[in-house]
Amino acid sequence: MRLAEYNVVITKEIGMPAYYALRSKGVKILLAEGKTLREVLERAKKGELKEFPPEMAHEPRHHH
Repeated sequence: MRLAEYNVVITKEIGMPAYYALRSKGVKILLAEGKTLREVLERAKKGELKEFPPEMAHEPRHHH
């Protein structure tokens, strides 16, 4: 997988509204697995990151 070919978000956590908004726009959401940003990016370039599981998306924690 070449990251430049995709609209990708790499994160350890995301709220449900953002998760579903990004997915509806075709953005791929990957689960950040690694100890450092460099490690996470290297794993992403190698195609080793998993898609972010929808059940891990959480309810918003703040109100506007």
